[in-house]
Amino acid sequence: MAGYETQQVDGATEISTTPETVPPPWALVAIPGTLLVLICLATKFIYGVIAAAFVYGAMYLLMHSTKPRCTALPQNSASHRRASKLAARPSRRTPFTA
Repeated sequence: MAGYETQQVDGATEISTTPETVPPPWALVAIPGTLLVLICLATKFIYGVIAAAFVYGAMYLLMHSTKPRCTALPQNSASHRRASKLAARPSRRTPFTA
């Protein structure tokens, strides 16, 4: 599979779960950001400075954002135990028979 590393371990194929790295999205922000800064500089200097700060902030967020954390409950939490106890309880209803 493209982007994944495979290796043979005791007759089985082991596939890594870490995909290859993606290049940083410079063109995604650089091209429209440059146009925005130039248009804002043409109106007033302070608008150009504000636009440059906005473009810098967008690029910073793109380069330093992390993968969102999983918000699932741990297996031993009280909510999980309660849900599994309810699922294991037999139903009191009897199926409808004609």
